[in-house]
Amino acid sequence: MPTRLSRAGRFIRSMRFQLAFWNTLGALVILLTVSLGFYLGVGFLLVRELDQVLDEDCREFLLLVGQGANPDAVRSALARKVESHTEQLWYGRLRFPDGSVIEAGPIPDVVLNDGWDITDGRRHVADTCLVQYSRGSLKVQIGSSLSFVADDLGRMRLVLAVVGLAMLIISPVLGYWLAGRATEPLGSMLAMARTLQPVALDGRLPQRGVGDELDRLAQTINGLLDRIQQYTVRQRDFVANAAHELRSPLAAVKASIELSLDRPPSIEQGRETLLDVLEELESLTLLVNRLLLLAESDAGGLVAAGQTTDLSALCQRVIEMFRGVAEQRGIRLECGNMAEGLARGDRGMLKQVLCNLLDNALKNTPSGGMVRLNVESDHRTNPCWLTFSMTDTGPGFPKEALPKLFERFSRSGCRVRSGGGTGLGLSICKAIVDGCGGSIQIDNAPTGGARVVVKLPCG
Repeated sequence: MPTRLSRAGRFIRSMRFQLAFWNTLGALVILLTVSLGFYLGVGFLLVRELDQVLDEDCREFLLLVGQGANPDAVRSALARKVESHTEQLWYGRLRFPDGSVIEAGPIPDVVLNDGWDITDGRRHVADTCLVQYSRGSLKVQIGSSLSFVADDLGRMRLVLAVVGLAMLIISPVLGYWLAGRATEPLGSMLAMARTLQPVALDGRLPQRGVGDELDRLAQTINGLLDRIQQYTVRQRDFVANAAHELRSPLAAVKASIELSLDRPPSIEQGRETLLDVLEELESLTLLVNRLLLLAESDAGGLVAAGQTTDLSALCQRVIEMFRGVAEQRGIRLECGNMAEGLARGDRGMLKQVLCNLLDNALKNTPSGGMVRLNVESDHRTNPCWLTFSMTDTGPGFPKEALPKLFERFSRSGCRVRSGGGTGLGLSICKAIVDGCGGSIQIDNAPTGGARVVVKLPCG
C-alpha cells in the first residue's frame, strides 16, 4: 500500500500531470465563462428582439386606427396576427375613445387584472412581454409570452451541458497527451543526467535545436557541465602537479636521513645534512603555504572586505627591499610616477603580489638592464582605479606561453621556471588581485621585455 501511495504521489507531483491538470482546469474555466456569456447574451438578444417586434406591431395598429380603419378591419388584423404567432401566444387589444374594446389572443390573467392602468412603454409582467401605447383616448396593448424564449434557452443549456461534458472527458486526455509531448525532452535529459559521474562528465544533455525553453535549459546546464569539467581537470592536474612538486623535496629529505643512518656521520657531516634537510623543509613550507593560499582563493577566502592599502607607499617600500639585490645583479631599478591613492586590498597580500612580480623581473633581466615601476590613478570612472605597471628589459615571454602564464604549475613559459620556482607565483598574484576586485595582465612590451599591468579599484 505505501508503494502504491508513493507512486500515486509521484504521479500527481509529476510535471506531466501538473500540466495536464492546469490545462484541463483552464479549458473548463474558459468554457464555463464563454458558455455563461453566450447563454446570457442569447437570452438578452431574444428578449430584445421580441420587444422590438411587439413595439412595431403596436405602432402598426396605431397607424391602422389613425388611418380610419373600421372595427371589423382592426379585428381581422388582430386575428391574422394571433394566427401567425400561435407558438408565441401573441395577443392584442385596443380600447377606442368611446370605451369599446377589440381584443384577440390568449390574454394572461395578470394583464386582465391590471386592466388599462399600465404605463405606456415596454414592460415584462410575469412571463409576458407587454407593450402599450396611447394616442389621446385610444390605447393599443400588444403582448406575447416569454415561454418560447425559455424553451430556446433550455435547449441551449442542454447543448452547452453536452459540450461541457465532452470537454470534461476530452480535455484531460488531450492535455495529458500534449503534456507528454511537451515534456518528452525532459525524459531524455533525465536519462543522460543519470549517466553522468563526477569522474566522467563527457556526456551532455540533448538539444532539439528549436530554441525553446527546454533547449535553453539544456544549453545552460551543458555550459555548467563544461565549466565543472574544466574545473575538475584543472583540480586533477593541480593535485598531480602538487604531488610531483612535493615528491622531490621529500625524496631529498628521505635520502639525506637514510644516508646519515647508513653511515654514522661526523659532526660536520651531520650539520651539513641537517642544513640540507632544513633547506628542503623550507622549500616544502613555501610550497605548502602557496598551495593553501590557492585553495583559499578557490574557496573565495581572498575577497578584500573593507581593507585598503596605500599602493604608492607599498610600491616604494618593495623597491627599497629589492634595491640591494638589483645592485648586486647590476640591474637599474627605477621608480617612475607614483600617484597617491588607496587601493582596495590587504597590505600583506598586495605586498606578496609586488614582491613576486619584482622578484620574477629581476631574475629574468640581464645585468645592465632596467626594471621600471609606475603607479597611476584614473578618477574619471566610478569607481576610480589605481594602476600599477612594471616593465623590464629582459627577454620577455614566448608568444605561445602568454595565454597560459597564470595556469598553476605552468611550464609553457621558460621565463616562469627559470628561477627554480614552483610555477605558482603568477597564479597566486592573479588569485590575490581577483580577490581585490582588480585585474592583472602580462604581455611583451613593444620595445622588448615583459610588461605587467595590475588594476585595482580605489578603496
